[in-house]
Amino acid sequence: MPRTYRTTFLSVSLALVGLVMMILACTSNDSLFIRLTETPTPSLTPTPLALETKLKKGDSALVIGLSDFASINMPPLPGPFQPGMAGGMTCFPNTKVSVLDISRNLSDPDDPTLYYQVQCNGIGWAPEWSLARFSRGDKPVVSAEAGAPLYSTADASGSPVGTCPSGSEAEVLKAGRNPSNDSDLNVYIEISCGTQQGWVVEDTLSPAQ
Repeated sequence: MPRTYRTTFLSVSLALVGLVMMILACTSNDSLFIRLTETPTPSLTPTPLALETKLKKGDSALVIGLSDFASINMPPLPGPFQPGMAGGMTCFPNTKVSVLDISRNLSDPDDPTLYYQVQCNGIGWAPEWSLARFSRGDKPVVSAEAGAPLYSTADASGSPVGTCPSGSEAEVLKAGRNPSNDSDLNVYIEISCGTQQGWVVEDTLSPAQ
């Protein structure tokens, strides 16, 4: 191949390469390189709630259980505790805790239970029925219009032994759950009301204003 031809061919080839480079630069935001970005790792976040809850962020609550001695398992995510689950914490009944967050069950949208993230020995999520609004010495008011039925034990399936009238101030003696029926998800409060004493369902009481 003659030298002149080779020189001309090389010049044309270089010109074509340069033209292609210019076109690519104009159609790729002035860059010939694809910038790789790290794909964010999806994370589970508490489900925002638009309803009224018995406890709010920043409130204090009392941990309760089926007994005063067995610790309560609190998982790392909103939902029921499963055996072998890693993370979370345990907390003993009658421990005061702070509410950090509130959520529905993240893995089961049909679960009606509200879960509260609390600070105890660590951070974990407690079902609503493991937390009481009131503790010994508190003086809530009976807010139920028909009054608060008083029971001899923490069990509303029996017959009341009396009634604390609506609007009455009561003094809290103890908080707990039904020790003989773990499917009873009521929170029970033992109160003195005037000359009467007994257990009431927590929902019949409200904090004094």
